Amino acid sequence: MLFSQLLFEKTYGIEESFGNSIIQSSDDCFLICGSYMTNLVNKAFLFKMDSNGDSIWYQTLDDSRGSQAIETSDKGFAMIGTKTNDVLLVKINSDGDTLWTKMYGKANKEEGNDIIQTQDKGYILCGYTDSYGQSCDIYLVKTDSTGNLQWQKNIGRSNLCEYGKKIRVARDGGFIILGWSNGLKFYVVKTDNKGDTLWTSSFGNSVPIDQVNDIVELNDGYLVLGNIPVNYDLAPFYLNLTKLNRKGNIIWRRNYDPTGKYFNSMIVHNDTSLIIIGEDNHYGNEDLYILVTDTMGNPIRDVRFGGNNDDWGTDIIYSNDNYPVVLGVTSSFGIICDIYVIKISSDLILNNKTNIDFKSKIMIYPNPVTDHFYINNNSDMVFTVEVFDLIGKMIVMKKSIDKNETDIIYLPNSSSGMVLIKISNSKIQYYQKLVIINKL
Repeated sequence: MLFSQLLFEKTYGIEESFGNSIIQSSDDCFLICGSYMTNLVNKAFLFKMDSNGDSIWYQTLDDSRGSQAIETSDKGFAMIGTKTNDVLLVKINSDGDTLWTKMYGKANKEEGNDIIQTQDKGYILCGYTDSYGQSCDIYLVKTDSTGNLQWQKNIGRSNLCEYGKKIRVARDGGFIILGWSNGLKFYVVKTDNKGDTLWTSSFGNSVPIDQVNDIVELNDGYLVLGNIPVNYDLAPFYLNLTKLNRKGNIIWRRNYDPTGKYFNSMIVHNDTSLIIIGEDNHYGNEDLYILVTDTMGNPIRDVRFGGNNDDWGTDIIYSNDNYPVVLGVTSSFGIICDIYVIKISSDLILNNKTNIDFKSKIMIYPNPVTDHFYINNNSDMVFTVEVFDLIGKMIVMKKSIDKNETDIIYLPNSSSGMVLIKISNSKIQYYQKLVIINKL
């Protein structure tokens, strides 16, 4: 969309679809798993595209919701989801043909949220169950390679409800499970490779509406990503990062500025930094938002993507050629809600040329604009300004702004739409969107 640092940007108009997860397979193709609703019926979908983001095949499953897909050892795929209150497991070949379907559950409601393949080519499924006593529990299901049940376990406390959202293979061969409990508190469970609990950790804010979203393992412990509302009104949210040691004890917790941001997923870069994606309410619309921090949670830089309407990120992975790929939803570039996928040059978000503190010393106004805008440089650095349209064409050449100076930038042939402002020098790079409106 913006400039050469976007390796590709794609939208896909598949009903009003919501992509929950994205993976890249060993053949360099991408697979998106998600759900949509048509005529009040939920449908899970799997959508495969090549390494350039071009469509290959698309499959749906009626009366189902898709949560997560993985590539399997035979180069096919497996998807976990929910169907008629049971955990759903579907095995698919590389061409998108369904090989078999299994469901797991007991008398009441079960839901499937995450899946991993084990060394014996079977599967561990993670979700929650309402079939064990009076409260909900985290639900673990172990199957063989053809989906036959080997064991199932519930993890929880008798007087509380616990829900499983994510499961990861830990570096010691066991599993780390992220979920939430009554009051919507963070709940982390460490198990051995047989699913037996080794420890649990539950923590939260004074406002009992915490929302948990992701967990990653570092050399010295785990990082948990969530969102904590400022008050009981649910919005705005603090982004929350919590660092746990290998026994589940809290090392530190950090909340970030509650200015309409909401975060969904993260990846680790070389055990030195985090790339976190979600959404940010920016000038009245949601933008797909990326925040880069170090592993102590200190912000390094942030980047926004999107258009005139609402856009947000749901998942992020590294591609096989080591570039960040973000899955999201857009209402800027499609009809109502479309799938949105961008592959990003690592230079755009991983170099350390942007200091978030620098942004507080730069004022770009007004926004929206008609045919010109102002830049107030209150920093101690000289920088250049470039302006690009949405297809990456430079419409304002480099212009130098001295420190402690305010300058005016004219937009030639401006019309309704959006431009991207790039501010840079040898030490920083900073981008901001600007909405253009016609004169009355």
